[in-house]
Amino acid sequence: MPPFRLLTLLLSLSVVYLWGSTWACEMENSTAEEGTGSFLNANIKWPVQRVVSIEGDLVLGGMFNIHERSDVYTCGKVLEQSGVQAMEAMLYTVDMVNNDPTILPNITIGVHILDSCDRDTVGLEQAVDFIRGSMNIVGGSRYKCEDGSVPTVDYKKIVGVVGCSSSVTSIQVANLLKLFTLPQISYWSTSPELSIKKRFPYFSRTVPSDEFQARAIMDIVTTFNWTYISVVYEDSNYGQQGLSQLKAEAERRGICIYLALKFPRDSQMASSECFNDIMKDLGSKDTVRVVIVYGTDQDAAELMRAAKRANTAGRYVWIGSDGWSSRQSPAQGQEDELEGAITIQPMAQTIDGFDEYFASLNPATHRRDPWLTELWEEHFQCKWPGSRLTPFNYHFDSINKTCDTNVSINARTGYKQDGQLQFIVNAVLAFAHALDDVHRTYCKNVSGLCEEMKRLSGRELLDFIRNVSFTGITGQKFKFSAVGDGPPRYKILNYQQTTDGVYDYVPVGSYSEGLDVNVSMIRFRLDNESYPDSFCSKECGIGEMKSLQNEASCCWICIPCQKYHILVDEFTCEECEQGKIPDDLKKQCLNVSLHYLQHSSPWAIAPMAFSIFGIVSTTVILSIFIHNAETPVVKASGRELSYVLFAGIYCCFFMTFVLISKPSKFVCGMQQVGVGFCFSMCYTALLTKTNRIARIFNRAKRSAKRPSYISPKSQLLITLGLVGVQILISAILLFTAPPIAKPDFPSREQGQLVCSAVLDGSFMIGLAYPIALFILCTFYAFKTRKIPEAFNEAKFIGFTMYTICIIWLAFVPIYYTTASNIEVRTATICFTISMSAAVTLACIFLPKVHIIVLHPEKNVKLRRMTCARRQSFYSLQGTSETTATELALARRRSKMNMCPNCGAPIPLAVAKSLVDKAMKSKEKEERNAAAGGRNRRAVKFKMPIDGENAVGSSTSRRNPLGSTVRKRGAFRSRRFTPPESTTVENKETVEEACPPTIEIDITRTPEKLKEEAQIPPIEDSEIQPSGETDTEAGKPELPKSSPPHDSPVTSVHEEQEVSVCMELSTAGPSGSGSSTTTEEVIANHHPPVELDVDSETEDDTQTNCVATNTTTKDKDYRVALQEEIKFAPEEESGFPLEEKSDINCTPELSHIIQEATC
Repeated sequence: MPPFRLLTLLLSLSVVYLWGSTWACEMENSTAEEGTGSFLNANIKWPVQRVVSIEGDLVLGGMFNIHERSDVYTCGKVLEQSGVQAMEAMLYTVDMVNNDPTILPNITIGVHILDSCDRDTVGLEQAVDFIRGSMNIVGGSRYKCEDGSVPTVDYKKIVGVVGCSSSVTSIQVANLLKLFTLPQISYWSTSPELSIKKRFPYFSRTVPSDEFQARAIMDIVTTFNWTYISVVYEDSNYGQQGLSQLKAEAERRGICIYLALKFPRDSQMASSECFNDIMKDLGSKDTVRVVIVYGTDQDAAELMRAAKRANTAGRYVWIGSDGWSSRQSPAQGQEDELEGAITIQPMAQTIDGFDEYFASLNPATHRRDPWLTELWEEHFQCKWPGSRLTPFNYHFDSINKTCDTNVSINARTGYKQDGQLQFIVNAVLAFAHALDDVHRTYCKNVSGLCEEMKRLSGRELLDFIRNVSFTGITGQKFKFSAVGDGPPRYKILNYQQTTDGVYDYVPVGSYSEGLDVNVSMIRFRLDNESYPDSFCSKECGIGEMKSLQNEASCCWICIPCQKYHILVDEFTCEECEQGKIPDDLKKQCLNVSLHYLQHSSPWAIAPMAFSIFGIVSTTVILSIFIHNAETPVVKASGRELSYVLFAGIYCCFFMTFVLISKPSKFVCGMQQVGVGFCFSMCYTALLTKTNRIARIFNRAKRSAKRPSYISPKSQLLITLGLVGVQILISAILLFTAPPIAKPDFPSREQGQLVCSAVLDGSFMIGLAYPIALFILCTFYAFKTRKIPEAFNEAKFIGFTMYTICIIWLAFVPIYYTTASNIEVRTATICFTISMSAAVTLACIFLPKVHIIVLHPEKNVKLRRMTCARRQSFYSLQGTSETTATELALARRRSKMNMCPNCGAPIPLAVAKSLVDKAMKSKEKEERNAAAGGRNRRAVKFKMPIDGENAVGSSTSRRNPLGSTVRKRGAFRSRRFTPPESTTVENKETVEEACPPTIEIDITRTPEKLKEEAQIPPIEDSEIQPSGETDTEAGKPELPKSSPPHDSPVTSVHEEQEVSVCMELSTAGPSGSGSSTTTEEVIANHHPPVELDVDSETEDDTQTNCVATNTTTKDKDYRVALQEEIKFAPEEESGFPLEEKSDINCTPELSHIIQEATC
């Protein structure tokens, strides 16, 4: 005998011996109990071993829980659904297969069914019967026949076993059957451990593993948002594996298990006290309302009885596993406690025809079921006539309650088909179809059992079983999985009470690849359909995270997330990145809305309206200038630079519309370039004007030479060059820092779309150059503030610069303090730019428009200008007896003259140079007189040099010296008198208005005068008198002369202004005709000689010396009659005569002065 077979034999003998000893011991205990009064009849023995044995060509073993487990006896009372009904389902299916000619033709299947009493030890003992067929010689090995041969026992070979129901019993039996390669198919064992084929290679089942059941249960828990649950499980492989699967699924879903309570299961029955303790532990936390129960229907029934004793009806939601799902035993007498329970049952259909078959059974006629009598007695609570006494029917005999043999167990008598009988049917059919496939493979067309099938091993049959596929009697297709499990399909049941008081399991959903449940059909109780919550701590509110009290607990406290944080998960808050804020639920970060100035906003409408007004005003003023382009005021204003300034003002006003546009790459580029460009155009034009005036006056202090680059063309080129520098800077910025629109977040909740130049500072780089121009322009405006009052252009430019400076000083703090408000900030810069342009427009051009529009009579080519200095050396009023000391004092007090036409300071040297030239002419006359005695002339020059009494003076303050100086020894001087046509009513008034003047004696020799005056010689080319008349024909009206503010003479008549040329002609050596002397010229033209510049002359290098004749009528006669001024000799005055004034009167100066005067 091979060693393996020998080992198997020894093990089998040991098992049989142990089984026999245990059975005998239990029978002895039962007898002893009877002797103490447990039974009325002391001769009753319990339990009685029974077996269902039906002959067949191929025999299938079967093991069922015909009796329940008991803590007093080896086997308890008979079980109807999971016991007798399950066993009868196997018989019913075998009958159906034997009657089907298409399956195993001419081959019948027999059965050998045993009772495990829901105990793993009893099940293992009973399983020995299944392997005896493989050990036929063992039975008589100790005996010999008469011929000496070993006797054999004819046991039918078992080809496979259907069973067991509980996982713990199936594990024990599977360990035994695998030694004999006997295939086993279970119908209710769901432990995941049985799927391990290395341990249980011959085990298969028609139900799914508890791994899928745990998923279905936890899906239900998640559906109702139960987060804190308890588990009650049997202390067996089934319960332990179920708990392990539940914990894994619960941890994955964030569901916590508060208590996991177990009760005994394997070889003993849990006592009532055990379940009472379980109920007490469950009540230790009020908020835990959901309890999952892993166990059999007997365990569930005991738990419901304990719940009833604890009076907890309606407190708990029971979730049942497939071990007791849809069974009636847990609810018998405890319907109120079980109401609302949700159970999980492997998906099965009722067996058609089985109800009729079971109703036809009767102990009197159905002899193959040895437990049918016990079922009858338990179901009808009576004693079947002639049955043996048991611990469960003896009291019926004492009260003479005998069963009615004519009734049957059906729906009217409380029968209900067990919902899991389909799995028993599928197990039998799996064997039948596998054997049929074997027959077709080995026996070919041979009918009946062939020799190959008789020698069929369990390993070969297992391969056919794992590959079997058939359609069951319920119409569902069945096929084993790769590990021999049934398909994972479950039915969800809800134990409900109907309105008529009937309790039943109601299908409410299913589970296959996922949970599919109709929540509206699930009802907790009849009077309260909604299910209670089950939790340890209440769910946190919006934006609150959970902080666990300890790592092993699912109880927590809620902590609000900080501002601008979101809830990443239940236990973590995370801050949103810059530019994002949490949503209302604080579950995700949302982008902050980017704001920019809308055209419909009042902050945009106001600056746009102001800009439009500025554009219209600029257009009107520009139109006036263009229409009057040839008038003296427009010409004198410098048309070229004025047009550049107009363009800059236009640009500033239009920048408002660029600044309030939605930021984009193009708009940002326009802003970055445009603002600096506009200011550069304005400030370069103003800077060129102020610089030109400052250079001319500064040059005049040093020499009479004309400054460079002061012509209109030069000034325009300089302006464009300065603007070009700004364009170059802007181009460099555009390439080095390309403008883009980007978000800016002054605060976490506020976002605004701005240009990058505002953020990175490149905007200020673009404004640095215009700011430098503005500073220089302001500097030159301040520097030229003390030039004569007639220079209104410089004064207005200075006022413009000061006002703009104030505007920008107010703008800077507003701009930087409103960085968070893009609307206010943009409106502020728009107003600042527009106001800068408006101030420039108002201060520079409005005075000129005032003259052009309201005072056109002043818009003439020649205009006298007020002298800035009130006292001059050459302007001394008083008597002719003024002393030399007084003259010297006057000369010291006033070092400069004023140009009679422009009011500009004229150096003393220039005035003396005119005298020098006259003396040269005098010498020439004397020489001619000596030669011919004819043509002797006396030349006298009149220099109107008193600021107060010069023509056009704004005041008439008398000189304190009040006299004229006469050089003794000179010829008699002549006084000029007003023209005869002038009528003067009051002589005293005339005397006051026309005070006597100082006379200049020019009859002295040139050498003497040079010596006394110490005047450097001036070339003839430096002073070029002109003999042309500079009057303009066709001018109907001439400007009126305004009298001095303190003069008693009031102008009541118009003045008529005629310009004549002072002639300084002399006769040559061979001159012919009469020669006009200077005295005669002066005598013919009574008014004093004044210097004037033609404003239309493009050549600024020539000064025309003209005389002005002013005819004054009535009281408007205020022209000072002036005669030749005779210089006092140096020796009398005591002061040198070469003292020079501050500024040289040059042709360029006169031109600029006339341009700048309005």
